[in-house]
Amino acid sequence: MISDDKLHLLLHLTRVPGLGPTRIRSLFSSMQSISQLKRCRTDHLAANPVIGPKYAADLTVFPVDEEIHNQLIRQVDDTGGWILPFWDERFPASLNRLSGMPTHLFGLGDPSALSAVSMAVVGTRIPTPYGKLAAEKLTTGLVQAGLTIVSGFARGIDTVAHQSCLAAGGTTVAVLGSGLGQIYPPENQPLVDDVCRTGCVITEYPPDSPPDARHFPDRNRIIAGLSLGTLVVEAADRGGALITAAMALDMNREVFAVPGDIFQPRAVGTNRLIQNGQAKLVITAQDILQELPGFSGSGPRQPLPPPPDLTLFEAAIYDQLSSTPVHVDVLADLVDRTTGDLLIQLLTMEFKGLVRQLPGKYFIRMG
Repeated sequence: MISDDKLHLLLHLTRVPGLGPTRIRSLFSSMQSISQLKRCRTDHLAANPVIGPKYAADLTVFPVDEEIHNQLIRQVDDTGGWILPFWDERFPASLNRLSGMPTHLFGLGDPSALSAVSMAVVGTRIPTPYGKLAAEKLTTGLVQAGLTIVSGFARGIDTVAHQSCLAAGGTTVAVLGSGLGQIYPPENQPLVDDVCRTGCVITEYPPDSPPDARHFPDRNRIIAGLSLGTLVVEAADRGGALITAAMALDMNREVFAVPGDIFQPRAVGTNRLIQNGQAKLVITAQDILQELPGFSGSGPRQPLPPPPDLTLFEAAIYDQLSSTPVHVDVLADLVDRTTGDLLIQLLTMEFKGLVRQLPGKYFIRMG
């Protein structure tokens, strides 16, 4: 069971109204336990320039309830999780360097993932097939370059980023807007175990905290703070992904965006980021890597392997496909075959890894 006098002090201080993370951190330079706080005189606390008379008075009168702390610790234990305070060497240094960041994190999995070189991948909860494919391909490229992927575990692009990272053999960090006992969205519960095999799931909220709209902007600041940069894949003119991008810019982090269809409402936000010079237009993972410290991104790109020997029919289909999804009826017209004959051949080509079917009977070329 988690237990530590210093941790109990931290949990108590986070309950004091208005104290905030900066003041809490400053208090730990002069005390390490609740008993020390109880013995501390109000005038001594007030002499701390970060605390001042107002908060010194609040600290001395706010009731200490260690049973509340013990109950919280038991809840975390019941989830199989941990509490990571800001002084722990595994607590991300990038968060400690930024103001307004949480003084502790609740988590599942391997906390060492929080110290890895990371890139955030975020976007709309209702992506198009193009957005899903872009998130998958770019995430895979970033993982192959050795980056850990950070995202918000939401439906849509966030989930695609986590899944694509794991499929590529990478490590991912999921930042929740709820507690560890209230995984959201619920259909992602099985994904928690997959994430935790090499990475972790974290939150600043106690285990019994339900998802709340007010939590998600706070979650987004952690996503941005953990990462060297933020990649936005499809975003409407408002939403959480744009909030994350704005926070990353405020932290002097890089922001990248995938250009989208000008007639697609879910691409308005990303296109505007590019248009306003707030984000770099991204086509490949190399476009991101060359902007990151320690990643030159300037080496020659390896050519894709040529496809295996194709029949004339397969070659005709392959030549008409690209990374842009094409509907089967349109493709049938292009190759002058019936839709039924084409679907049979496309199934064979999918088994060979030459094409991929997207929802709605759209197809793209692989490789």
